[in-house]
Amino acid sequence: MPGTAPRRPAPLAAVLVVDPNAEQRALLCDLLSQLGLKPLGASSASEACDLLASAPAGVVVADGDALRAAELSSLLAATGRNDAPIVVAGTNRPDSIGNPRLAFVRKPYHYRELVHKIWSALGVVETQAKAAA
Repeated sequence: MPGTAPRRPAPLAAVLVVDPNAEQRALLCDLLSQLGLKPLGASSASEACDLLASAPAGVVVADGDALRAAELSSLLAATGRNDAPIVVAGTNRPDSIGNPRLAFVRKPYHYRELVHKIWSALGVVETQAKAAA
């Protein structure tokens, strides 16, 4: 709608990145930080659930290839308290992807696609600068 400003995330919206690969986790956290978000990192679903209990996230980004179905279910339960969406990046689409709070990005992915899913999950309209990430 003309004259309507794009929605922005709350200042420093928290994004929880769940990836057992420390290098990949750090890379994505750094990118999200540069985009004005507050990334939190977890190496496992268990650690992520513990973090979510004390610090709710606006969205969770999880490495679907590293999580078993039970771990993804525990993340869904933990994020269900505040209805936080989960963006799953993986080679194969998880069976539970029919859940409306789950979004899927197929690996290998370009960071632009992943960032787009994160912004969408946060309910943010992208600007060209954000989309260029």
